[in-house]
Amino acid sequence: MAAPGASTKTGSAACAPFLALLLVLLVTGRAWCDLCRGSVGPMESRRLRAGARAEPERPKRGRRQVHASASRTRPSLKQVLRGVVRETGTTPVVQLVWEVEGQRKLSPFCGRLKAEQMKIARLQEGDEVQVRVIPGGEQLTLQLLDAPTQGRGALQRAPHSRRYPELDWPPKEGRKDDWNWMDAEPLPYCLCGIAAQHLRSEVTHVEATKATLRFFWEPTGSRDSDDLQLELSPIAATLPAEELWAYLNLTTRPPCSELLQPGQFLSVQLKDPGASADLQVALSPLQPMRPQPALSSAGSYATLVWRQHLGRARVFDAHQVAFQETPEQVATRMVAKFGQLKSWRLQSSSAFATAAFAVASASMTGARQDLVILGTMPRAERLSLLALLIAQHLDQKLLWPQERVLLLGPFARERLRSLYRSAEGDELARQHLSRVRHRTIAGSCRYVLQKFAHMGDTLTRSISLVVLEGLPSAPGVQRELNDVLRALPERRWGPTLLWHRDPHDFGPTEQPPMVQALLQAPARLRTASALHGAEQRMILVPDSLSVAAQLVAQHLAQRNSVTVFADTKLFILGELKKLVQNLEEDLAAGRLLLFNNEDWNSSSLSDVMIHALAPPSPAAYCDRLASCRKLAITLIDFKMVDGVERLNSAWLDFVSDAHELLRGDDARRLRAMRRLERHGYTKMSESFQEDFQSQEDELVWQAGIAESDTELIFDRGV
Repeated sequence: MAAPGASTKTGSAACAPFLALLLVLLVTGRAWCDLCRGSVGPMESRRLRAGARAEPERPKRGRRQVHASASRTRPSLKQVLRGVVRETGTTPVVQLVWEVEGQRKLSPFCGRLKAEQMKIARLQEGDEVQVRVIPGGEQLTLQLLDAPTQGRGALQRAPHSRRYPELDWPPKEGRKDDWNWMDAEPLPYCLCGIAAQHLRSEVTHVEATKATLRFFWEPTGSRDSDDLQLELSPIAATLPAEELWAYLNLTTRPPCSELLQPGQFLSVQLKDPGASADLQVALSPLQPMRPQPALSSAGSYATLVWRQHLGRARVFDAHQVAFQETPEQVATRMVAKFGQLKSWRLQSSSAFATAAFAVASASMTGARQDLVILGTMPRAERLSLLALLIAQHLDQKLLWPQERVLLLGPFARERLRSLYRSAEGDELARQHLSRVRHRTIAGSCRYVLQKFAHMGDTLTRSISLVVLEGLPSAPGVQRELNDVLRALPERRWGPTLLWHRDPHDFGPTEQPPMVQALLQAPARLRTASALHGAEQRMILVPDSLSVAAQLVAQHLAQRNSVTVFADTKLFILGELKKLVQNLEEDLAAGRLLLFNNEDWNSSSLSDVMIHALAPPSPAAYCDRLASCRKLAITLIDFKMVDGVERLNSAWLDFVSDAHELLRGDDARRLRAMRRLERHGYTKMSESFQEDFQSQEDELVWQAGIAESDTELIFDRGV
């Protein structure tokens, strides 16, 4: 019979393999259920070779948590606080005091004193006390200090500020350049699964009456179709021409070969099987949108013919495709396609509009280059130019009906409606303007955000062009623009069209973050007013000639050449003789030039330009700025009538367009003066009177045609 000790050793030896196996399983992290699988598969063998799994790192605290902890208002245990007793009793209530801009005030924080103190009974309401915070618990508990402590309380409040946190503007070049398939999905591989409602397909053959397409299905052995290349399945379907005509809402019946091309992607829906042996499909409401990457800077390719056509305007970094046609050919094609320029309110800037049309035609249909227009233009004409370029974008052959344009600008919807009404008589222009109005989401950033919230991501995914009328300067509007860009999908939304007044934001050096978020290597069109990038100022003065003489003397002393526009040269010369010693030498050397609206020499060039006379038109003012290198000052006359500031009638037409240059109190004063002038109100349409009808010797107003008066107010500056 074996000894008990031998039996124990034998049992331990028998258990040793089991214990070793258990130790291996614990080290490698392999579950017990893996033993039930039989043979070890490739995944298990990789896990065994990898050894023990490393302990995952503790997640770092996010930015939001850091901000929350940094803004905590409770002081630490060692900080001494001041307070005022509000309630007495067994647990008195103390309202804490904080400092605001050097003054002590009551804060909204109240706490209860700890009950285990003998001095609580001696407290009365209104007593000032010094306390410390006792951490823990579900309410703010305070400890009353035994003796007064020198020093002020630690609880303070930051002064009120409207500063916004720094915005994060991700650059546009960082966005993806992949296809936006909307709601379409590929077929399951070998049809082993469930087919989605909207399916991805590619056109393989096009005939006059139908198009043949093949479906995509998921890659072999993978269900993640977004990260891997899709495969064309052998399953084909037929798209009848009638389906395509109905989808595009066409009045004509062109062949399919004019609407589709082989290799084009389509999103389709399966139709119920009929008598035909072919698989029949219909187009989905949301069609895929192709990637539209922006090109790198192509350099200046404007030919001599185009430079002569533009005059003193300039084009930089445009792709050479834009200048393959002559200006006459582009103008003829533009008028034949979109109507007369006077219907678009572009008659005074037709040369610049032709150049913008040529550059946008190349960028929106081939090169995919962003476009920025810099400088001052008459307000009505700049929106008309943007509307024309939007119409050009919407006229593309392969643009689907669900694709939308985003136009960000003040009163953009009303001004588009006004432009449509003013084109009456030119059916071609009205046809394109109608399309622009119905397929453009126009308005302020706040309005667009409300539209996004109401319609969801279906609207944001269908944006194919972003048009922005100026970069915002107010922090609140900048935040709204940032929210608009973040609401757009991660893929590119196509080319960006931007009008901006200040050319200094688009110099040869690195662009600001806001510009980089909107544009990547854009083509730049400078109006004549932005040729030299002169700064523009508008000043309200009671006597423009006297102020102009003082400014002339100041800038001549700084060795700047000056051009002055004034209606009475003799008066300003008399004032200048009192202020400038070498006036005759400055006039003879051309350092001082005096003009009125009739005798201006457009070839003159000066450092400073002063308008003491209202320009004949906003377009003429913009053209004059091409002769100014540094600073353009406009002195607007006003007069006092019965103690009220009234604007000189000669300035009404000009300030209705150029009032955007004023800021602060001067802008408020100018708005008030413009509202007072009956001259502006007489420019409203007479249709307002047509809405009044006589009923029993009483005029009764009915809403009707007068809705158009709102747009006329915007365009005419009332």
